[in-house]
Amino acid sequence: MSIYRQTLVLIQLCGREVWLKLDKLLLIRFNLFMAKKIVGYIRCSTTDQADNGHSIDTQRDQIQSYARLYDLEVIAIYSDEGFTGKNLERPELHKALDMISSGKAHGLLISKLDRLSRNVKDLAMLLDTVFSSSELHSVNEKLDTSTPHGRLAVNIIASVNQWEGEVISERTKHTLALLKKQGKYCGGRGPKYGYRVDSERNVVRDNQEMKVIRKAKSFRSQGFSYSIIAKMLAEKNMLSRNGNMFVSNQIRRMVQ
Repeated sequence: MSIYRQTLVLIQLCGREVWLKLDKLLLIRFNLFMAKKIVGYIRCSTTDQADNGHSIDTQRDQIQSYARLYDLEVIAIYSDEGFTGKNLERPELHKALDMISSGKAHGLLISKLDRLSRNVKDLAMLLDTVFSSSELHSVNEKLDTSTPHGRLAVNIIASVNQWEGEVISERTKHTLALLKKQGKYCGGRGPKYGYRVDSERNVVRDNQEMKVIRKAKSFRSQGFSYSIIAKMLAEKNMLSRNGNMFVSNQIRRMVQ
């Protein structure tokens, strides 16, 4: 007997209303056994994080291993490199969330909760909007927001992450202020031309660069323009730190 004939017989025996309920139940049970489609998300803000086990490759491996273990189908992995977790202004994150909002994926999979956000307010907003009807999975914390316990754990861990981030930020500011007070190098751009950082992070004079500065000031006192001075220095093999000929603005700052 064909499937069509079998269906007609079932409708006659059970009645159309009973058949429709049975059909819906079978569809639900079938969907339960299908692998859920999810998108992965990766974030690495600095090279320092990469050295501490948060590299892009490490996060990708964790996401794929978790998906295999829990029978989840990863349809895409989005990656933001060089972005902070203090806000949600991240292009690849928006793409991942759009996949979920459009119904193309059932949820998001991350290696650790702070890869998604370090801000409790932002995370709460995501839980109330995007993840109110979809799932959030976190590998390290073993979180699954499809359960009430999972949603509670997410909020607790998010609060701890934000507190930790604020403590680290405050400690960093205090350390930088102390280094600055002691006259030590605080990172960022290197000292201005004529100075360097020694092994103890002290900013000291660079004798070789000071020689170039004295020569530039000598040429300037003779009335030469900044561009001409740059060429005259290049002829004497006196170049910038990156090995190029100085430009006019560099000469101007040097002789002031």
